[in-house]
Amino acid sequence: MIKDKLREFLKEATGLEDVPIEAPPDPKMGDFSSSVAFVIAKKEGRNPKEVAESIMQAIGDNRPRGISNITSMGPYINFFVNLEVYSRMVLEEIFDNGDRYGRLPRKGSRAIIEHTSVNPNKPLHMGTARNSILGDSVARLMDAAGYDVEIDNYIDDLGIQFAEVFWGLLNLDAEPDEKYDHFLGKLYIKVHEREDEELLKEIKRLNQELEGPKYAKTARDVVERCVRAQGDSLARLGIHHDLLVWESDIVHAGLFEETFERLKESSDIVLEEEGPLEGCLVMRLGRVYPKMKNPDKVLIRSDGTPTYTAKDIALQMWKFGLLEKSLKYCTWNESAVTSCPDGEHRDFGKADLVINIIGSEQSYPQEVVKRSLKLLGYDRQSENSYHMAYEFVTLPNESFSGRKGTWIGFSLDDVMGLGEKKAYDAVDIRRPDLDEEKKKAIAKAISAGSIRYNIVKYAPEKKIVFRWEDALNFEGDSCPYIVYAHARCCSIMKRVEGTIDPSYDYSHPKERELIKMLSQMPEVIEKASADKRPHYITKYANDVATRFNSFYNELPVLKSESRDDRLKLVDATRIVLANCLGLLGIEALEEM
Repeated sequence: MIKDKLREFLKEATGLEDVPIEAPPDPKMGDFSSSVAFVIAKKEGRNPKEVAESIMQAIGDNRPRGISNITSMGPYINFFVNLEVYSRMVLEEIFDNGDRYGRLPRKGSRAIIEHTSVNPNKPLHMGTARNSILGDSVARLMDAAGYDVEIDNYIDDLGIQFAEVFWGLLNLDAEPDEKYDHFLGKLYIKVHEREDEELLKEIKRLNQELEGPKYAKTARDVVERCVRAQGDSLARLGIHHDLLVWESDIVHAGLFEETFERLKESSDIVLEEEGPLEGCLVMRLGRVYPKMKNPDKVLIRSDGTPTYTAKDIALQMWKFGLLEKSLKYCTWNESAVTSCPDGEHRDFGKADLVINIIGSEQSYPQEVVKRSLKLLGYDRQSENSYHMAYEFVTLPNESFSGRKGTWIGFSLDDVMGLGEKKAYDAVDIRRPDLDEEKKKAIAKAISAGSIRYNIVKYAPEKKIVFRWEDALNFEGDSCPYIVYAHARCCSIMKRVEGTIDPSYDYSHPKERELIKMLSQMPEVIEKASADKRPHYITKYANDVATRFNSFYNELPVLKSESRDDRLKLVDATRIVLANCLGLLGIEALEEM
């Protein structure tokens, strides 16, 4: 793209590797601008204005393709585009790449994204769904950034919360009479209501027994049935996993034991011989990270059981391919594989980058995981361990709670169902001419897209209060707004008769603004993937739709003297909007 050409151009003129290129705040200052003089001035202790003047002298009469004039204004180097050449370059790149426009070259590196990883004892609700939606959006984004992506779901089938619901199955007279994950979720509430000191002891004993052979098959069948039900809910949002990794399989494969043996070799991991942590294996991070909050972390309790953080370290090491022992795998469904005791070896893990989508309340344990890798000598893997911390979705007056059952009525299935009904009613009013199947298909797409969009558009660290009017918003900065802009582009292009022969003469400010906006997609993907911020994509998609609507509302297209040029611009907008929607996991409808 032209920004890359400008970077190369200034790189040759200055010898600087990393050249900044920005859009100036005032169009009179140029179409593009560079503050490279500041960078050089700081390094060499010179005046930035004088550096800019010396750069201009080095440039002379040279001009990159598409640039009509270069000026310096104080310390800034400003570029003015040749509009016809620039427009042709932008649109030709869009049409040459089609549905791959904006995507970056393949890196030859693998990124593992772990998301969902919800306890297998209840349905997904709007609190836990944020994890899945963010994770899927990040996975799509990293794929567009050139990574080979593996999407993992870690199933905690040995945790105390599953032991509670499993106790309910063994001891309470309960038979499933609804979707299985909903059935387990309500059973979990009943068990929690009965809990006393004796029952807690019984559940803890059961939790230990779950690691042995006695309940292995029965428990696995229960968890698999729950996970499949959760997967059906995710499928309604277009979300899937490549691999399901089960905690029980990691235990039985010996991955924990190998990790702990590695940990014991470190001088910073000690067995406490006295004090409140006597008999515990403790990681002392304070020597390497003296300013770290709570630098001492228990890995193995005095009773010999590993903590959750210790298990997370083992899982992280497996993800990076740092363990000699490995898992075996079986087919889960047509698109996913699961770890299993009696399967075959396949090529999973061995990542170059790991992104864990986990709530912000787990920031400290995730920091311990990251820093433990460095303590063990895995500097690169530690650096490439990324925790996407996010705040939970709450209800207006309380938080979502599995034990209290506040999720009832707000499960992902419930919200999707109501969303489809609301969307259907809206389509029925606006498009009574459509047949029933078409109305239902549009309603499903808009419901799923609206839920996804209204989760992703917020920065992960921002808290979201769940309100129906926000989750199913069909106006403004929303899924329907962007999908409608795409459908409008499709509608215009369907009415075209004859060939399109553009001259690339775009002189109107609305045309120019739209072209510049369309040109930014590769840069937006690059920045969003580098920062791990999928909400950059929602903002960009909304900006494109807004610029297009402004262009279309002011300028005629089919009946214009500039018909062919404007049709080319409409079609390019269609491609960009469709690609943005694809990154967000939203169906790009051609009709609304």
